[in-house]
Amino acid sequence: MAQTIRLKRGKNANVNSLTLAAGEPAFVLDTGKLIVGNGTDKVFINPDIGTPGTYTKVTIDAQGRVTVGTSLSASDIPNLTLSQITDVGTAASKNIGAGSGNVPVIGSDGKLSANIMPAIAISDTFVVKSQTEMLALTAQVGDIAVRTDLSKCYILTTNDPTKVECWQELLTPASPVQSVAGKTGTVTLSASDVGLGNVTNESKSTMLASPALTGTPTAPTASTSANNTQVATTAFVKSQGYVTSSGVTSVAAGKGLSGGGSSSSVALNINCGDSMSVESGALDVKIDNSSIVPMANAAGATGSLCVGTVDGGTF
Repeated sequence: MAQTIRLKRGKNANVNSLTLAAGEPAFVLDTGKLIVGNGTDKVFINPDIGTPGTYTKVTIDAQGRVTVGTSLSASDIPNLTLSQITDVGTAASKNIGAGSGNVPVIGSDGKLSANIMPAIAISDTFVVKSQTEMLALTAQVGDIAVRTDLSKCYILTTNDPTKVECWQELLTPASPVQSVAGKTGTVTLSASDVGLGNVTNESKSTMLASPALTGTPTAPTASTSANNTQVATTAFVKSQGYVTSSGVTSVAAGKGLSGGGSSSSVALNINCGDSMSVESGALDVKIDNSSIVPMANAAGATGSLCVGTVDGGTF
């Protein structure tokens, strides 16, 4: 028959009145505690050390029993090097500062160091019509005020727009043209303003349609053989051969015209109108555009004359 060993046991309410001999065990039924006597007192083998849970920091007694369990505090964590910490990124290994390779930090004024980011001002332009309006502006250094009363511009050089000495005038060079033909402002010139009051304003086509030339106009001289509508200059006319007034003898009406050659043979070339009369010692002839007619003293004519129609007259 199997043997059963049963420890002394009871309720937790009766533990205080429990007396155990050295080495004698007892089990508390309602708390699950194990108690062993040490000859003078009873010792809990597995005492309550706190609220059930998971603890990262515990305290044990000389027997190796956990007596206290708590969570770690910051003071419990030893100094760690960067190599012992993961997922810190690359910036964690850099020093703070404004130099190359440093991590910049915001200063007590809420700004980055001027070595990293110099002060930047966004300039505004204000149009005002008096000094009073300019000095009342809410402006910062670099802002510009356009004064319509002076036609000038001013820039704020010191951060106090209420003082006129903080505004610097922006100088602009004077215009090299002060006036045009004695006129200023919006200038409209007339011909007389530029010394052309006696000049007629005409188009080129009008001027060349039927020009009335004065003075001594010149033109290109055509070659001697030219036969076109080109203007004939004095030089062109002279190159063709011509008779001057000194080489022409005036013949009065009825006086006759003497030709060159012998007395019996005279060559005479005359360009006339519809008719002409030729009178000589041997022959009087009237020539018109249709016939050659012997005149009153034609009886003295000898030889024959055949040009066009010869009419012997009537009887």
